[in-house]
Amino acid sequence: MKYIINSTVAFDTTEYLLTLVDDADTSVKLSNSAGRVLEELIQYRGTGEPVTREHLFASVWSAHGLQPSNGNLNQQVSLIRKGLTSLGLDASAIITIPKRGLKLNDQLVISTLEEDVFQATCIPAVNEFPMELAPPVMLSRGRKNINGALTLLMVIVTLLTVIMAYIYYEDDDNQKLYFSSQINSCKVYTFHPIPGLEKEDYRLRIVEAMKGNVEKCKNNYIVIFSKTLIPDPLIQDNINVRTFMAKCRKDEDDHISNCLNFFFYNWSET
Repeated sequence: MKYIINSTVAFDTTEYLLTLVDDADTSVKLSNSAGRVLEELIQYRGTGEPVTREHLFASVWSAHGLQPSNGNLNQQVSLIRKGLTSLGLDASAIITIPKRGLKLNDQLVISTLEEDVFQATCIPAVNEFPMELAPPVMLSRGRKNINGALTLLMVIVTLLTVIMAYIYYEDDDNQKLYFSSQINSCKVYTFHPIPGLEKEDYRLRIVEAMKGNVEKCKNNYIVIFSKTLIPDPLIQDNINVRTFMAKCRKDEDDHISNCLNFFFYNWSET
């Protein structure tokens, strides 16, 4: 089966290959597990319900004689997101819904594609590309440019977040990170001090966000947690709160050197 995502990316479930519709030379090969996860998310998209981790463990790993784990699932989802963003789609294509599972963003437009049509549009023979296909190609490139701009914006926001965390933690003249709590082996910090009456609520939110994402921390790692409102008008109808969490490594000078970022969205059912 082949799917077209946002008229931009073709997903071939036979080879688990992501390919640009208007450029057959640009593609991303997913692992078998990542490909099966994306296929399950697409197949269950019409139900309106998220796909539970238990279902993915059974259908993607156990059914193929493999041992499932939360860490492996998170790794495969990360690979899918990287593959989609590298081809111009937004990183929020896959939404994590705490305590419930995963689902594709409802704003994605996904359609099936017959094999012969896929070959004609994505793998044309030399000197045999039909002239009447030119307008759809131009339209697809336009959508690609829009998705590329959104991806660039997401990258900039992430970089700014890391830079902000570095500045807060490294410069004594600026606002520092505030220690919130110790959860398992992880020291958790926030960008702003948490009032005493809200500390327990924040601790519970942090524990929930860390489940399946950050199991433990080595001595040179910390966790940064923040909750913000979503200003993006494209998604605020369905999502109103974004929770940011980062697992960051400290170098020999006790400075933050790199971070693994997580974004969680509060999904409003319609």
